[in-house]
Amino acid sequence: MMMMMKSMMLVKPAEILSDVKADKTIVSQLTTRRLEFQQKNTRRLVASYTTDVAPPPPPPQSSALRRSVSKRTKTLGNPCLDLYFRVLPNTRAPYKYLDQLLPLAWSHDSLTTLKLICNLRDDYDLGKSYLQAFYRAALWLHHNHPKTLACNADTIVSEFSESVGTMNDLVEILYRLSKKDKNNTIAMANGNTDYRFLHDWVSDIFADYLREDIQNLEKQQEEILSSAAFFCPPVGSSLDRATLLCESIARKVFPIESQGLQ
Repeated sequence: MMMMMKSMMLVKPAEILSDVKADKTIVSQLTTRRLEFQQKNTRRLVASYTTDVAPPPPPPQSSALRRSVSKRTKTLGNPCLDLYFRVLPNTRAPYKYLDQLLPLAWSHDSLTTLKLICNLRDDYDLGKSYLQAFYRAALWLHHNHPKTLACNADTIVSEFSESVGTMNDLVEILYRLSKKDKNNTIAMANGNTDYRFLHDWVSDIFADYLREDIQNLEKQQEEILSSAAFFCPPVGSSLDRATLLCESIARKVFPIESQGLQ
């Protein structure tokens, strides 16, 4: 099982926690940290961040959950092993089982669980290419450990190094989050700090790649363009209306031109 994420640079959370400053105020300061990480070419999964605005909810009663999980399928005695071997494509009704298993696995070993969530998406090596399960697990991660999902987005969809997903995955996660919320997108972006943090993070990633692509086009270096333009939602599309991602990206790629826009 430990071979499945061998293509990604991984470290234990404690090894870089000292490099992540605690911040409990505004999203823009956290975005600065993302840019600093990107400048260091950091491509590592980290399962715990001191930047969480609020601590995650307490872990569920493990004994009750274990009894519930064991009724559905025979356990291997380790929730991370269960997550790897029992959650497979083309299995019957696995999503409720996945929902029950994720808190157990996270309480057992958060970093390994994060790797296993990525393994659901991975199309290569020992990856499962189980897209719907990955999105469901990503939404669980957002609701329970929102900063962990956002701060690892660069690693999950990194363009010019080995990764498990594409930039379209970030758009799809935002879209699914916006559709689950009963409020309109603007109200959600303004009122839900976790969603706003992830949205700001995703738009930063797109904007960074698009700025580099513009510079490379000016140098006639088309061969090193990223896929950001391809996966960015078309302006006015259902994805754009649901996420308002295009406007956020445009304000960062063309800050002077967008100053007059409200």
